Amino acid sequence: MTLELIGITKKFPGFTLGPLDLRIKNEKILVIIGPTGSGKSTILNIIAGLVKPDSGSILLDGLDITNAPVHLRRIGITFQNPSLFPNMNSFENIVFGLAKKTRKENKLQIRKLLEDLDLLHIIDRNTHSLSGGELQKVSLARMLVTNPKIMLMDEPLAHLDLPTKRMLRSG
Repeated sequence: MTLELIGITKKFPGFTLGPLDLRIKNEKILVIIGPTGSGKSTILNIIAGLVKPDSGSILLDGLDITNAPVHLRRIGITFQNPSLFPNMNSFENIVFGLAKKTRKENKLQIRKLLEDLDLLHIIDRNTHSLSGGELQKVSLARMLVTNPKIMLMDEPLAHLDLPTKRMLRSG
């Protein structure tokens, strides 16, 4: 799998991102480091399809996905501050992106993910009653359960406890 950004630009009042060219090949991990306001989150949002670039192309395995809808990209994203549905419990948030048929077919994998992230004890709880770390775990689980081709993470470990951070970093 190869992700390519070709001449990506995005203009905001007082700030222009790009032009950016980037090529990431199979199973590579890329970390983007920079000061606040330098465009790190914007790059992730452009790749995920949440923000449209002003110019340039995004290729996934040679296919132009620049204008592809978010749900067809198979790109997972988690945010520094989890965006969960307040009207749903933890489990409903986690499986939201899966079709009901897929939920039934993947019941064992879903349970294993919940065990690995130590979420079984909170699956029936509403999101407003969760701690910051629990919210982050639910957000990560929601991304991972869809088995994305690419995972984009905007400071995904910021609110997690040390044992969970270690477990996730070790893969």
